[in-house]
Amino acid sequence: MDPISQVSILVIDKRFSIVAELRDDSKHTVAEAIGLATYSNSIPTVLTYTAIFDVIWKQTELYERLKIQDRMQKEFINAVAHDLRTPITPIIGLTTLVKDKLKDEKQIGLLDVVIDNGKRLQSLSENILALTMMEGNLFNISKETFDLNRVILEIIKDCRIKLEKLPKFDNQFKKKISFQLHGFDGKIMVKVDRHRISKVVYIIIDNAINFIIKEGLISIFVEQKIVEDGKNIVIVLIKDNWEGIHPDLNSRLFAKFACKSSYGIGLGLYISKEIIQRHNGTIWGKNNQDSRGATFSFKLPGI
Repeated sequence: MDPISQVSILVIDKRFSIVAELRDDSKHTVAEAIGLATYSNSIPTVLTYTAIFDVIWKQTELYERLKIQDRMQKEFINAVAHDLRTPITPIIGLTTLVKDKLKDEKQIGLLDVVIDNGKRLQSLSENILALTMMEGNLFNISKETFDLNRVILEIIKDCRIKLEKLPKFDNQFKKKISFQLHGFDGKIMVKVDRHRISKVVYIIIDNAINFIIKEGLISIFVEQKIVEDGKNIVIVLIKDNWEGIHPDLNSRLFAKFACKSSYGIGLGLYISKEIIQRHNGTIWGKNNQDSRGATFSFKLPGI
């Protein structure tokens, strides 16, 4: 039996207290079962025990209430995330269908705004759903072997298409963003969750795109190497040359809801951190020392 549970304290009418040590619970009589016992009618002593019990009782009640509140909050967020996904898909799909039939550039531009914001809402609902799955221990990792370079190139291609389709109104400029690639001459084979790691890469690149106002450069470095302990690791580094990380976010960059912009609610980097850590990797971000902008990088086990 646990030593803590072998001592019993009894308080009667806040006037008397008995503290008894259980020595052998296999005995048939109380006198044989207990060891040292103390009786007290000292009011300060009895009230001290009473205060301790009151604190424990209140803490237990508070803990149970917090558990119920936490469960209700997660159930609500999960339901909202699921319900948001249902109407978003037809909104984006039907708006795209209508846009493709139009000739008027201004009307096309207006529908592009609807589509762009629909996709932002879709991404938000997916992030909220991912968050609830993580906190509910339902976020599964399904590993497969593939060429990471090829996946990153596909993501860059999608980002370039997105840049071309960004909404543009009268007197507004199109973003001009160039990509520099390093380490893409050969294959970088990894055994990870393709969908999850692709999401991390997309989140970091998309953040860079959002913070570049007019013209910018995004450099992506991929490297596979053997470290000192003989392990094979893969490092992905994504660097931009725009505003950099806000000083207020340096200490909580990968925390939930850490955000200083209107592009989201601060879940992307938190989800990225969780994904990388669940692959036994690490992720970090910092402002560039030699120029404007920031660099985000993550490390994964190689094969």
